[in-house]
Amino acid sequence: MRLILTFVLLCWSISSDAATVIYLHGKIVEDKGDNAVHPRYGTYEYGSIVSKLRESGHTVLSEVRPPDTDRVEYAAATAELIRSLIEKGTAPNDIVVIGFSKGAQIAILVSQQLADERLRFVFQAVCGSWLARYEDVRVHGTILSQYETSDAAGSCAELFARSPAKTCEIPLATGLEHGAFYRPLDAWFEPLVTWIKANAAEC
Repeated sequence: MRLILTFVLLCWSISSDAATVIYLHGKIVEDKGDNAVHPRYGTYEYGSIVSKLRESGHTVLSEVRPPDTDRVEYAAATAELIRSLIEKGTAPNDIVVIGFSKGAQIAILVSQQLADERLRFVFQAVCGSWLARYEDVRVHGTILSQYETSDAAGSCAELFARSPAKTCEIPLATGLEHGAFYRPLDAWFEPLVTWIKANAAEC
């Protein structure tokens, strides 16, 4: 049965500088809800991340996925949402899909499914053992990768080398491993907001 995606509109900004941001959270939120606590990394501050994206002046679309969400089906539903946004008048280069961990896996699949070089994506903490099993994956669009150097999920350089996308990558050194993206730390959030505003491939 195909997943039907229903995003919650958290904010609508009329600013001409605003992007339409689709935020895809990590798997722990599927498992434990929007205040999930990891024994090593602490609380996943899903609401704070979404709120800060909203406060930066963008339209934010996000939802808590059901447990054990199928990546491919959810990617297809997200791609359908993006097509709908474009049909209703949103400029493709004003759409930014941000994914962390499993959410970034979904974002990668969205990029491959749509193969639209006008779209923008942010992949956070994703290019590790999961991606190594999918050598046929290619990504499209303008892409920012962010990863924490103390985390097993490392650089997306190999994925980018085989893909047509315009890419850049920012390594972090917080020492917080995968938990670096559990809250809106300035170390990753400020470069992300700057990149969105610049609307360019450069970091």
